[in-house]
Amino acid sequence: MTYCDKTAEQIRESMNSRYETNSAYTLNILWDQRRMEDLNQKTLDYIGDSPGRILEVCCGQGGSAAYLDPLADYTGVDLSDVAIALAQQAFPEFTYRQMDACQLDFEDGTFDTVIAKEAIEHLLEPARALAEWHRVLKPGGVLVLTTPNRDSLHLRINRQLGHQDFLCSYDHVKEFTYTEMVDLLESAGFSLVDSCGSFLMPYWGIAGVDSAVRHYTDHDEDVVDWLQDLGDRCGADYAFCMVIKARRL
Repeated sequence: MTYCDKTAEQIRESMNSRYETNSAYTLNILWDQRRMEDLNQKTLDYIGDSPGRILEVCCGQGGSAAYLDPLADYTGVDLSDVAIALAQQAFPEFTYRQMDACQLDFEDGTFDTVIAKEAIEHLLEPARALAEWHRVLKPGGVLVLTTPNRDSLHLRINRQLGHQDFLCSYDHVKEFTYTEMVDLLESAGFSLVDSCGSFLMPYWGIAGVDSAVRHYTDHDEDVVDWLQDLGDRCGADYAFCMVIKARRL
């Protein structure tokens, strides 16, 4: 059963099982470690030095907490109660609550900043989630969102070769192109402020090519440096991941 065939409760149970093994979302590959570092840094750059009251959705075992000032007004929420318990244990200075990102238990206009890092592609109802994130933001509040790009160069090449699209992780429900993501944000009442790309993976997952270069793209420090630099240069349209800053109108 794929994630898009599961209910929210079934997904919660599946996530709990993964977190209980202490192996959920481990980063054993150099390029994946560097990609997450890059996404974290770009997220911090976009929220700025005065983010006000922060909500992070789908925060897992702590989300952005390790990169924030310990005095920050930060709340993290996740569907998995096991993840939330682990996050609260790791970062007792912050507030964590078990909650569905599509149905937030907060008053309207509670937060100045919402972070949704590698989150929306996991959700059954992305449009509903964006409406909720818009609702809990104050007017003029900022949403920083990162997500894999369905039009990343590797998938464009894959289509040109006549192969079927594929998701970059089995627990993704839907991945978006940059244009689709901007359209969804605007439909939810956000305006685009800025965007950038994170990493370029031109051969990732392509039959007959991926296996020949995977060791270098996964583990070689020089190649990972090139891929990070290329992601910065090519922007959100072609990069492996997009990073978007939007503002609530």
